[in-house]
Amino acid sequence: MSSSWIKSLRDRAAQAGGSKAPDFLFHTDWSRSLANAHLSSAGTFNEGLLAGLALPGEVTAMAFEPVQGFLAVGTTLGTIHLFGSPAVQLSFSLRPAHKVNHIAFKPGTGLLICIDEKDNISVYDLSRPDPQIRAAHGSSSNQYRASSASTAHSITGPPHPDTPQRVGVHTVRNKVICIEVSSAHSHMFLGLRDGTVDTFDLERMCPSPYRVPNLWWEEEEILRKSGVPDAPNRRHVPLIIDIKTHPKDINQLLLAYEGGTILLDIRERAVLKTFQLRLLPSALGSGGHPDLIWTERAPPATCIAWRPDGEIFAMGHEDGCISFWCIRDDDKPIMVRTLDCLDVEKPVVDPALMEIPRPPKEPIFKLTWSGFPEKGWIDMASQSAANWQSQQRQRTSSSTDPADGPVKGTVLTVLGGAKAGIDPPGLFCTNLPPYSSTITLWGGATVEANHKLRVALHDSLVPSSEVVYPTSSIVEDFLLLPRSNPHYSGTYDPSAVVVLLAADPSLPTLPPPAAARGLACFAFPPKSNSSTSAHSPPPTGHQSSPQKELHLPLPLTLSGGGAILGAKLETLTPHAYRKLVGPLDVTGLNQKQEQEAAASALRFSHDDSKPPLNLAGGKALASLSGEGSDDIPDLLRSAKFRILLTWHLDGTVRFYDTSPHRLMMGRPDEEDLRSQSPSPRIWLQQGFPSPLPHLTIDTRSFLRNPSMVGHPSFDRARGRARVQDVHFAAEVLEATMALSTGQLVHWRFGFAQLSETEAIQEQVEEAIEREEAEQAHLMIPPVTSPRNAGRSSISVASPRSPKSIDSSNLLDAEMSQAMKELGVEDGDNDVTARPPSDVADANLLPGHSAEVSTSNPPPRPRRDPKRLSTHGMPEGNVYHGTGSREERAPLQPGAGPSFAPPQSYNAMPTPMGEHDEIVLLQHLADPRHDGFKPNLMVDLMRGEVSAFASSDIGFLAIACGTALAVLDFRSAELILKEGFGGQQDSGHSDHSDDRALRKILEAESKSPIVHLTFSVCRVAEDPSLAPRLIVVRANGLTTVWTLQRTLDMWLMERAGAQKLDELSGTRAIHILDIGGRDRHALPNDLQQALREQEYGRAGSMSEPSVPPADVLLGFTDQQVTLRYGVTGSIVSRAEIGERVLGCGMIERAQDKVASVVTSTSIRLFSLPRLDSILRLQRHHREVGELQGMRPSISFDPHGDFVEVCSSLDVRLWTTFASLRRPGQPSLTLYNPALGHAMPVHPGVAGSAAGVATSIAGWFGAKTTGMLSVGAQMDALLAGPKRPDPPKLGEALPPRDYRPPRVAAAAQAESERERPDMRGAAGSSLPVVRRDASKAKTVAASANSAWQTGYQNIDLLKARGAMMSGIEDGLTSLERGASDFLKSTREAAVKGAAKDKLNKMFF
Repeated sequence: MSSSWIKSLRDRAAQAGGSKAPDFLFHTDWSRSLANAHLSSAGTFNEGLLAGLALPGEVTAMAFEPVQGFLAVGTTLGTIHLFGSPAVQLSFSLRPAHKVNHIAFKPGTGLLICIDEKDNISVYDLSRPDPQIRAAHGSSSNQYRASSASTAHSITGPPHPDTPQRVGVHTVRNKVICIEVSSAHSHMFLGLRDGTVDTFDLERMCPSPYRVPNLWWEEEEILRKSGVPDAPNRRHVPLIIDIKTHPKDINQLLLAYEGGTILLDIRERAVLKTFQLRLLPSALGSGGHPDLIWTERAPPATCIAWRPDGEIFAMGHEDGCISFWCIRDDDKPIMVRTLDCLDVEKPVVDPALMEIPRPPKEPIFKLTWSGFPEKGWIDMASQSAANWQSQQRQRTSSSTDPADGPVKGTVLTVLGGAKAGIDPPGLFCTNLPPYSSTITLWGGATVEANHKLRVALHDSLVPSSEVVYPTSSIVEDFLLLPRSNPHYSGTYDPSAVVVLLAADPSLPTLPPPAAARGLACFAFPPKSNSSTSAHSPPPTGHQSSPQKELHLPLPLTLSGGGAILGAKLETLTPHAYRKLVGPLDVTGLNQKQEQEAAASALRFSHDDSKPPLNLAGGKALASLSGEGSDDIPDLLRSAKFRILLTWHLDGTVRFYDTSPHRLMMGRPDEEDLRSQSPSPRIWLQQGFPSPLPHLTIDTRSFLRNPSMVGHPSFDRARGRARVQDVHFAAEVLEATMALSTGQLVHWRFGFAQLSETEAIQEQVEEAIEREEAEQAHLMIPPVTSPRNAGRSSISVASPRSPKSIDSSNLLDAEMSQAMKELGVEDGDNDVTARPPSDVADANLLPGHSAEVSTSNPPPRPRRDPKRLSTHGMPEGNVYHGTGSREERAPLQPGAGPSFAPPQSYNAMPTPMGEHDEIVLLQHLADPRHDGFKPNLMVDLMRGEVSAFASSDIGFLAIACGTALAVLDFRSAELILKEGFGGQQDSGHSDHSDDRALRKILEAESKSPIVHLTFSVCRVAEDPSLAPRLIVVRANGLTTVWTLQRTLDMWLMERAGAQKLDELSGTRAIHILDIGGRDRHALPNDLQQALREQEYGRAGSMSEPSVPPADVLLGFTDQQVTLRYGVTGSIVSRAEIGERVLGCGMIERAQDKVASVVTSTSIRLFSLPRLDSILRLQRHHREVGELQGMRPSISFDPHGDFVEVCSSLDVRLWTTFASLRRPGQPSLTLYNPALGHAMPVHPGVAGSAAGVATSIAGWFGAKTTGMLSVGAQMDALLAGPKRPDPPKLGEALPPRDYRPPRVAAAAQAESERERPDMRGAAGSSLPVVRRDASKAKTVAASANSAWQTGYQNIDLLKARGAMMSGIEDGLTSLERGASDFLKSTREAAVKGAAKDKLNKMFF
């Protein structure tokens, strides 16, 4: 480095007054076109809400539609969220918005039924978009305008133009306790609080006259008359708790009351059977106090579930028992069991068993009984053919494949029944063997035959295996997701189960508002590792084994433990994007490379242990919004790749693809391609934002690594650490996270290491063992395979044989003797200064023991005394090289891995000292998959980290209060430690005035550091280009540190320190050059700075001029300031006067403005003069804000920002909502073809209509059997006076963003391609065609005009109703004012008269 040239440059800058801003800076304009805020009719800047990431409330209800493939959830705030295929997501609010208690689908019809806590029924039709919302938002130039979030009906943001229309609404006369929607008919049963059952017609959208009275009144009256001690009081109202339709006979309805269950014949209105569980004395039951065994017990019922064959149903009870009943025998149950014991209804003979206290169990909250299709002869033949073809490639498993092959029998899923506080949380599943019904009739059989039948039924209830889905917290509800069959109450052949989890007790509690409950999804049926025979003894316990977990849609993962604590937007280059995203690349380039290299290991480089949940509902069509003529290809050329990174309550850091390409790239429409349309429609295949699960960083799992047990830094953070902030270096793909316990963990993205196969690795290890046996004195480092899951990728976790340890000790002794003879051993080094031997390291690992040799290992070479040593850090944790370090080559652009310290995978970790400031973590990386690998941890033991900054040039700055440290990733050493107490300034300084330096150090020790920024820039005191660290403290004291490169290390020099009052409470800092370009710390900038320091400024060696310094753009809560030379004079300033939530610099077409976001407005300022351009009013209805915590906002350079107000309110915004950009996708929610292909109801399959339906289905005809049976039931329930269906008009067609001229041009092109026909007839034919086309165009325009007219009429009616309401309100206000004035006048008159009388008489 040419220090003389830099010194002369500093002298010239001081003589020329380097801190004074040049005059041209006051007259330049970096904003240019953006300073004109009215370039278009809608304006350049407009606020827009792009996406709401999290659910605005906790989930209270769930439903699944297997025919169309939709999952719907309702929340506490009255919002409904619909999830289909990856690109189909829709949210809307109930009107009025109340907590959702029940939600259900009517299979095959597209009807979504919602019942809120006020017992209002709202029915939405997925096949019909709401015309009012479509008219207001479908053709708007700004589909994302957020004004509707506060003025309209939605708290989820602007309503989607394809929001389904509400076609029915009704208020129930009493509290709704339970509902039952059948797939065979059009009526819904409503169980009310008074014990009655009402019916609601989903086809006519009105209640039906059929009503079931409270049938348990008579049962309770019988108990009271018989003198039963525990008979309920006469004032007691039996409560109905559950309703289930018989799986094969829709005429039979099973009603569960508190006391028991009744089987009802709907047609005859007759009670067929009554089932009530009564445990006799000496029956164990579910447990509890031993004295209860000697009493008769009647545990209340809680839930019911049919077995798929309809012969048996299960009834859950409040004491944790499950009773199984045959519908033809209501005398006694077939079996009563708990989760851990069978036949608990039988009397116990052994008195010792009665006196054993058993803890009470939870009630059985919910039951489902799932059946699975049997394998037919076609499937068996196909399987035989597949087995015969040995060379056939096996199909990879997905989320829809069975977890453990075909299931034999049925699976009973139980929620509840565990020992409270003893059993681990989870969802219980028991696999029951299949049952084949006998031909003997129940009523005509003998006693012996009936006994054999009961035994057979009992044997079918003895489980073959039992599994528990392990969960992190208590399961509160669950929902099975069938593959395609909607019958059997939605439990037949499920492929997944969604569980609703309570708050995780191991996680900290967030202040309200927050969603404590979370969701998880697992593959179904559960995978079982053991099985028992049908005649085996009762199980003594059940296994809890890990199950295959599935990824839910994005909003469903952001509650509970997934609650977002913070978020940031980062922009990526195309190369970095494709490297980071991998096969999930939206552009398709990586997929093409993957297909070309199908035989390579690239296919297995991503961790697919948690695949996404397969939902197939609806289709999404790419759309455009805003003013302009740019089409999708034009926007794709200018769009930038970006990702969203978030950190969560459960300690994970997750990544999402938020590139605009996700809304514009997909599968082109085949019809448009065949017709050669100039703008073909694009069907989207992925959602926005799109999760990148292979990049997820799990901090809790990382801290619980068994190999780091006993390390003080890990032990202090384990179980208590919480992610506070995350910085991402987009150029080198590195992430740094700050933990609440004071540690910083650095992660580096890396590819999977799959160059070796398992077979080759075993051969290598065998060869090494043979060589070690032949040459006992030769030590060969152990080799491990990253492909082997049971072994580590480094030798740290590989046990070494005693023979290799002895050879290692012998080799160490020989090396030590040789170095003594050469005279290179440092005699002053003690034992603690030497790197420990591998034997000592091996003894640190649990389960490893070896004899420690007394020979000393070879010493390290002498260390430069001027070089900074890491205090308290063992040598083995810093650098495992031998000899002196080689001089590094110049940095290459984008060479992220070149910043890594030399890795020695054959070196064992050193013994853990009292405190390790830097801990290398490369050995903890998982080499099997792509993703972020742990690199190192920094633990300064100074409390929480107040600020930190990572860079793309290999440096990390950490501030803990007033202390500052800088880490160089090349050597993994601290090159600066300032303010740690008892230590001198470890950075290099050229200050000759020690008094001034002490004064600066004293000022720095009085105020904590609040902001750190790396930049390759020029400052006023030193105009040379150099990497620098800008340190800003709470009182505005700003220090500039310059990084200088020596032969083998980097040094830090304090370039200047000055108190800048306008930077007190800094929110953000940007370093810009005099042209307005960002001065980032990038590898290319570092190369340029090193060249300039070595050879001088290019083209200016002979020029005496001083290069202009860069400027600092600082944002605080009070103002925005632009200062020349970082610490020089102020160029411009703008006052804000509000609390700043977020700030940043926005760039569009190389024009730049400064943006400040507050809770009420978005302010835009020109650069560099900071003149106010525009103030946009915000229309954001906040769902909630964390108590004691301000919302955080992160900008990206292109005008979008993410806002985190609370875990329930995380939204993605834009400031260019009215300009041309990707719009909200056009959704097609309902597919009529799938509705017609719905499977036939099992009750219809055996009837004559079912046989005809099956025959018609073979020939491709529509099914009518279920329609006929369902129509008969509808006629019975609705009565003779069934009203006509509501008149709703025709459904609106799907939206198409393309202008009408595209279709007209395509039609004209097709007309020109047709050959002209000669003759009279030929000449008249084109005219007829043109007339027909004109007629079609006129008809279409007329229909459009009629539709627009109807929509306008509806809007006018709504406006009239609103004006009438306002008029009524004003009238009532006027009447109230006149009444108040009249009463006031009368009171005044009475008061005056009273005073006059008082004066007269008193």
